[in-house]
Amino acid sequence: MNTASITDEDTRAARQSLGLRQDVLLVAALAALVAAAWGVASAGYFKAGDDVGYWLGVAGGVLMLLLLLYPARKYLRVMRNTGHVRFWFWFHMVSGIAGPWLILVHSTFRIGSLNAGVALASMVIVVLSGVVGRFLFVRVQQRLGGGQATLKPAARKGRLHWLLTPAQLRVLAE
Repeated sequence: MNTASITDEDTRAARQSLGLRQDVLLVAALAALVAAAWGVASAGYFKAGDDVGYWLGVAGGVLMLLLLLYPARKYLRVMRNTGHVRFWFWFHMVSGIAGPWLILVHSTFRIGSLNAGVALASMVIVVLSGVVGRFLFVRVQQRLGGGQATLKPAARKGRLHWLLTPAQLRVLAE
């Protein structure tokens, strides 16, 4: 009887295939969101001075401020026990897409001043760096087999003497 066994190579290939599909879906979803923002902005539902446009901008700005709750939860003792990290990271990602999307709709893809242009360009750079960072994070996790990298192997081989203090090296070597 011929039985096939699943090897580490098969598992790695399946994970990479799934990762590529997820990447394509994410890029397609982001492109669809930008197209939807363009459609809403060009449909003329509101103008620059309307209340709707103003409140879209306020909502987008508030969502972008709420993004700071994720690092605050991570670094402030008061917030460390407020919910699971997975929820906060999900909230950070959703707010990081929804807030700038609302700002794009608010701006109707028009830049009225130098200040607005710099702010919009900065926001787009930050969003793109977040998306690229997420892609890289997933790739690194896949390469590590879902684990986390540590400096312990390099410390054991004595390759970190130029970077760390002797006390830090002793802690890593334990």
